Amino acid sequence: MDRRWPMSVSFRLIASLAALIACAGLLGGAALAALFGLSGHYHASEDRHRELRSLYEVGHRAATMQMLLAADDFDADAFARHVHKAIDEADRLPARVEGGAVGPESTLSALLRSVESSVRDGVDVTGARPALHGALSEVAAIAARAEAAIVSNRLAAAAQFRRALMVMGVLFALCGIVAVVVGVAQYRAIMGPIRALDRAAENLAAERFARVRESGDLEFRRLMRQFNRMSGALEDVNASMRGQVETKTRLLMRSEQLASVGRLAAGLAHEINNPLAIIAGHAEATLRAIRRGDAGAMARVEHALQIVCDEAFRCSDITRDLLDMTRATDVRVEEFRVRRVMERAIELVRALPVAQGQSVRLCGREPLCDPVCRGTPGNVLQAALNLLTNALEACEPGEGVVLVDIRSWGDDVEVSITDNGCGMSVETMAAAFDPFFTDKPRKELRGAGLGLSLAHAIIERHGGRLEARSEGAGRGSAFVMRLPLSSGVPLEAACTPA
Repeated sequence: MDRRWPMSVSFRLIASLAALIACAGLLGGAALAALFGLSGHYHASEDRHRELRSLYEVGHRAATMQMLLAADDFDADAFARHVHKAIDEADRLPARVEGGAVGPESTLSALLRSVESSVRDGVDVTGARPALHGALSEVAAIAARAEAAIVSNRLAAAAQFRRALMVMGVLFALCGIVAVVVGVAQYRAIMGPIRALDRAAENLAAERFARVRESGDLEFRRLMRQFNRMSGALEDVNASMRGQVETKTRLLMRSEQLASVGRLAAGLAHEINNPLAIIAGHAEATLRAIRRGDAGAMARVEHALQIVCDEAFRCSDITRDLLDMTRATDVRVEEFRVRRVMERAIELVRALPVAQGQSVRLCGREPLCDPVCRGTPGNVLQAALNLLTNALEACEPGEGVVLVDIRSWGDDVEVSITDNGCGMSVETMAAAFDPFFTDKPRKELRGAGLGLSLAHAIIERHGGRLEARSEGAGRGSAFVMRLPLSSGVPLEAACTPA
């Protein structure tokens, strides 16, 4: 754990902002000081230039007065005007002491006033020439000193400008260094804890409940502390949930196993019921023939016993096939003729009590066509018996007509079992192949709801499909099986005279 004294993010931001403002203030202060210094030099130069302009005006009037004195026709009035204006200009000059003064008490003003006095007193004008010459000399001397002051001021301003540039450059570099240091410190202080929290969140999403080391400022430390608490709570909840899931999974697997056993028992009971009913039907018919003393009773006994043997062995096959279906093992396949399987199914179903007084017949549109398929004929016979029994139970007693139609359909053989029974609604057709679904109770019949679902599973295991069709209640039903033809027997070879 980081033992350094932590500061808050707000304090860090305020301190950083204050450092940047201080740098900006130093840089701005240096710039203002430089500007004020240069402004002073500018105003000083401006004053010297105004002084020069005034001196040049005084010198110009003094030179004009010299020209008037040298003229043959001396104009006293014009001379007096120029003298008065020159004196006014000299009096307005700023008072400076730089090896000589200017202004009302200066030598220049005194010389100009002596020229004015000589003209006013009527003295010979030639006596004013030395005074004018002295005034021009004084103007030249003062102008030289002003020009020297201007040059000196310009050099001082250039030196101050260079010093200001150097100071501002140093301050600018210092501000840049401070900004970089503050930025790096802020980046590390903020991004370090954020990256640590980001890695911790990724670990948490991957169910790795690692703790994050507290670091950074106070706010980040509080956030990391809360995150660690949350991670610990989630770890406890996750462990508890895992235990509950494992317990529930064991219970669910046990329930599924029991449900599988129940489905297997129900399917076994349902499928064995048909062979037992056939055995019982043929046994009762044979007993009635023996009791009546029919001439062909012995032949009927032989036929009945053969059927009883076949159905008993079929019970064994049904038991084995159902166990194979639950174990998802490969079935034994062979080629068989669909017409013979359907004829056998019709023969067997006629012995059932539900078929008494009902019509069950084969009415193929292609009577000479006997398609060959590949699969387990016993399973297909079982599916056909379930479909025929379902069709007979859907019909009214003594009025039922069940038709079996066999025809080729491209690379498939289509077997449709049609009845004139109660028909099916849209909802019944949608759920017809669901396990344990049945609508027989409305007809006062008993059923487990497994016949159609087992038939559907058998046909799908043979690579085919089973469809339910009906035009509505009271308009009969049709179940259509489609099985792929055996690739080893051409369709033309299968369509041979019976």
